[in-house]
Amino acid sequence: MFITAIFMLFSGSIAVLFFWFCFSGQQYSRIWSLCVFEAHPQPIRKVLAMHAVKLVVVAANDLVRSGIHMLIQATQSIDVVYACSTIHEGEHYLKEHQANVLLLDDALPDYLSPKMAIDALQQLAPSLRIIVLSDHLSEYYIQRLIKWGVWGFIYKEDRLEDTLVAGIRAVAEGHIFLSPQASALPYDRPADGQLNRTDMEVLQLLARGYTVQEIGARVGVVDRTVYRIRTKLRRYLAVRTNEQVVEAAFRKGLLKSNQIHEFD
Repeated sequence: MFITAIFMLFSGSIAVLFFWFCFSGQQYSRIWSLCVFEAHPQPIRKVLAMHAVKLVVVAANDLVRSGIHMLIQATQSIDVVYACSTIHEGEHYLKEHQANVLLLDDALPDYLSPKMAIDALQQLAPSLRIIVLSDHLSEYYIQRLIKWGVWGFIYKEDRLEDTLVAGIRAVAEGHIFLSPQASALPYDRPADGQLNRTDMEVLQLLARGYTVQEIGARVGVVDRTVYRIRTKLRRYLAVRTNEQVVEAAFRKGLLKSNQIHEFD
């Protein structure tokens, strides 16, 4: 009887030591992590999975922000860390937090031009990769955006459920991304192919209502040059009168209402 009790006590000690050995160190940590993972799958899954892309969304329209969030929320590889309606709010967030990608709806009332918004964001967060979401489809505009440092362009008329997540992932991985209709545009001529910098400056000033004399003084050319450029603009835009130039420029995508582009 006594021998049997000693044997059982000895066997129990070995079992305890064996249990401790098997579940100590990395093995114990691994099994414990799996237990916690199964008990709390949603929060732990996000932590244990590959790091999600931290996305900031800047869009003035509430419905646009909500729609973007709905399309992305089921994707574990992308985390919408902040969404706001103005660039100023986005800047305030980025001063205190880091993000990988920023999705920018270019219909923003608080900035005169997309370039100003892009410059401000890049100065604040140089490693931030910006995607522009727009209803404005123009190869000239898109080429300017890429030149300004934008990583992606998504046209709102493309199927966002097919392009939004793919675009964010591609940009996060270091690739330039254009949504289908944007990528189908003819990019076989240089960005300034037929209109040079001076032409665009004159066009901007015409859109702002300046006279020929005022434009010449601001651009630094004689009045005759402004007249020549205005004629060139009519031919380029296929219109007959000077009054039609600005309207045609908006349609072609060289200018946007409430957002006259600032060209460098």
